[in-house]
Amino acid sequence: MANEKRLARELQNLVNNKEPGFHVFYDQECVFDAKPAIYIKFTVAAGLYEGQTHILRFNMQYKRDGEQHNFPFQPPSARFITHILHANIGAEGGICLDTLKEKWIPVMSILSVYQTIIVLLDTPNNESPLNANGIFNNMDTARGRTTEYYKKNINDSTIQSILHHPSWTDL
Repeated sequence: MANEKRLARELQNLVNNKEPGFHVFYDQECVFDAKPAIYIKFTVAAGLYEGQTHILRFNMQYKRDGEQHNFPFQPPSARFITHILHANIGAEGGICLDTLKEKWIPVMSILSVYQTIIVLLDTPNNESPLNANGIFNNMDTARGRTTEYYKKNINDSTIQSILHHPSWTDL
């Protein structure tokens, strides 16, 4: 099981973030259980995704390639619950980010990983795409493409339906 004190500290660290549009949720049925998860709802303040609201899920314990991973000794698994068009974010929300793999160190926090993901949104790595449809060769048209994709796939009721899971608690 993930370190309960560390998870409590991570939750408190996230709750203390006063960034506009930033909200933390956790599944009260499993935050200190076998599969702890933390959810972050955020509105992008600037850049290609400005004004878009998305939800990230961080799993603290999971299996990858048959091997058990336990936060903080291994990185959390992170994925977008909401659809997003980006070269380094897959169709199912998986995120291609070295911080979530080989560059992870146990002193990193969920908040620092979130902040790295925000930076990734405006600095896609087209050399190592997870989603070829999200490659932007022309940054002048990229904002229009991301906005069009967002409007097609996300609306307020989509966000609200995700957030109103019966066991989720807003912090």
